[in-house]
Amino acid sequence: MSTLNFDTAGIDPAVPHSPVPPGEYILEIEDTDLRPTKSGEGEYLSVTFAIADGQYLGRKVFENFNLSNPNPEAERIARSQFAALCIAAGKAKVGDSIELHGTRIIGSVGVEKRKDSGELRNRVRGYQPLGGAFVAGVQSARPPAPPKPAGSAPPWATGKAAA
Repeated sequence: MSTLNFDTAGIDPAVPHSPVPPGEYILEIEDTDLRPTKSGEGEYLSVTFAIADGQYLGRKVFENFNLSNPNPEAERIARSQFAALCIAAGKAKVGDSIELHGTRIIGSVGVEKRKDSGELRNRVRGYQPLGGAFVAGVQSARPPAPPKPAGSAPPWATGKAAA
């Protein structure tokens, strides 16, 4: 048993937060931590963002980047996503993740269900520099579709379904 002499007077109790609504937010990279994967066969970079403006000021958004993984596709996707973050942050080369701390970017934040618990959580879907052009979408694992030839009719006009 421990003597605490704790008094709740003047302390607002913690309230659980639901995810912030999808949208674009100014995010500040607050913290980073390189951690082993559950299997111990790889590492991921855990990044904590703080919303830096607006109604959700101070709320946290978390993102993990599987930078070393036995699955080459998982690693490729994570490295591509992390590259998008680094470029948006204006850092073409990063020697230590602490170099990203305090950097502000615009993050396209979405909501998804966690696979392990079914709870809703935020995910950053893309990054862009403050005042700059869109850098990359996290979900763009495949190349964009080629442009349609000039003069071709849309599928709804020809009666044919899109492929």
